[in-house]
Amino acid sequence: MPLEKRYLSVVSLSRDKVFGSFVIGVPETKVLELKQKYPDCETRGRDPRVDKSIKRDITEGEKRQIREYLHIPSLTAITFEFGGGERPIDEGTEKPLFEGENGKKFWVIKVLS
Repeated sequence: MPLEKRYLSVVSLSRDKVFGSFVIGVPETKVLELKQKYPDCETRGRDPRVDKSIKRDITEGEKRQIREYLHIPSLTAITFEFGGGERPIDEGTEKPLFEGENGKKFWVIKVLS
């Protein structure tokens, strides 16, 4: 199943620390469904509600796995922001760290100290 990828950074709620980043691969069918609900605008491009919906659909279990891989303490408040570390992911050679719900796949990248 083809995936559309989005790149997100994992940052502290105060936005003063970046813990890492991840790529979420979302099935194209889900993205097309969102684009039907929130069509692109000719003058402004992609409707930001598509990305907001993708981010909102990251489950608590998926967040927990990202947090564990990046060694972020459970009491540390974090948020996800689009952008950061947009290195291409080659699905043929790079296996995702884990597969989420509804066909999503996650590649998580630690910040090098």
